[in-house]
Amino acid sequence: FCSGYIEVFLQDYWKKMSGTSDNLLADTMVAAQAEVIEPKKFVPPTTVSSPPTNIEGMLYGLPYDPFEKELIQGRAFAHDMCFRLGQISPVDPVSRTKIVEQLLGTCGRGVYIQPPFFCDYGANIHLGDGVYLNTNCIFLDDAPIIVGSQTMFAPGVQLLTATHPVEPIARLSGKEYARPITIGSRCWFGGGSIVCPGVTIGDGAVVGAGAVVTKDVPPYTVVAGSPAKIINTVPRLTPEES
Repeated sequence: FCSGYIEVFLQDYWKKMSGTSDNLLADTMVAAQAEVIEPKKFVPPTTVSSPPTNIEGMLYGLPYDPFEKELIQGRAFAHDMCFRLGQISPVDPVSRTKIVEQLLGTCGRGVYIQPPFFCDYGANIHLGDGVYLNTNCIFLDDAPIIVGSQTMFAPGVQLLTATHPVEPIARLSGKEYARPITIGSRCWFGGGSIVCPGVTIGDGAVVGAGAVVTKDVPPYTVVAGSPAKIINTVPRLTPEES
């Protein structure tokens, strides 16, 4: 009885909050979870139509429907690969590398991902040579995520390209949009730092632990705080000096 009462209460609450007799977002999510999903690796389009398709809109910053079948299948593939990555023995780096190469859009030489790791599509993630991800990193790659060589991520770093309308009724429509994240070479991200949609971070930058990066970061600067602000600069040493 108690659980049934709570369900009725919540349904009535969301009807009042959305200002409509139907909760379209809930209906869409229920339908999306009503059947077994066939995982299929997402293949990003290489051209843009006129007008853009729904999937092209996702990649180029336009409102799009994330419940299109091809996108659901793409996320299922990536989530399954992330799950498999987490099941591989830590003494089997060969199998781990094979999974990572199948998951990512671009996997440079010597890329190392310490599971657990989570992403939405994988195909929109492009990592340069020697990129290192410590445990519990989350890369929501609805739009492209590009990371330059020799960049390091501490545990729990989040790169979030996906976002939603601020206005509640528009948000409940289920439409969302995404902005790309671009990161230069030889950057360092402290534990628990978050990079928001549309941010570009220059070469050699350092992001402090727990920082929330909402704006672009110039090369060879140190940012920290929420929102992140420049607190220092990074010396530019030659290999011999370092």
